[in-house]
Amino acid sequence: MSNKYSKAHNSIIVMSTTSTSAATPMTFRPPTQWKPNAPKRKQGTKPRRKDFSSVNSNPETGVSFCVPFAFRNVGPKRTFAIFRNPYVEIEHADASGVGDELMGEISFGFIERIDIKWRRDGNKCLFIHFAPGRWNDNENTRMILDAMKAGKVLRVYTDDKKHFWKTIISKSQRPADYFEDDDSETGVPGEAVGGSAAASTNGETLDSNNEQYLNIM
Repeated sequence: MSNKYSKAHNSIIVMSTTSTSAATPMTFRPPTQWKPNAPKRKQGTKPRRKDFSSVNSNPETGVSFCVPFAFRNVGPKRTFAIFRNPYVEIEHADASGVGDELMGEISFGFIERIDIKWRRDGNKCLFIHFAPGRWNDNENTRMILDAMKAGKVLRVYTDDKKHFWKTIISKSQRPADYFEDDDSETGVPGEAVGGSAAASTNGETLDSNNEQYLNIM
């Protein structure tokens, strides 16, 4: 009797463990930050993220744009091709429609790198980084950059059917370059694509553990 009870009891435990593990889905969990000497945060409050938009709008240190939403099939080469000489306009520049004066093809400068991050909805967020000191400083680019600093959204048209990407100054800190043994764009070890989209991690996305680009949405 004791042996039968023991076997039955063991089988119940195994079944219970199996059903519990199968019912636990894998969920996305953002990274946490802990400081031993930091004051305790009030319950229900969220941590404040540092805004790097002032640094990312400085041509001397390098301008960085962010496209908060792009479809999942967008890659670094297409992003680079669009931002090399895009047709743009400032969204709702003012009530009198002055934004129409800002429409046209613009060459912003030398694109140093493009980073791509997966969004939680399965689509992508794009970061376009221009090289420090290689921003094209002219009347049009100054006007556009000043409008974006003031919170205006830049429309970057992606085709001739009036589809566009809403583009803003990146609020995230520009991370260090990501290096791989085999460059994803050229297939040649250690060779980068000059002035083009030097993408991270297989040419498509940043590492999901890169805390500087998490939780921007």
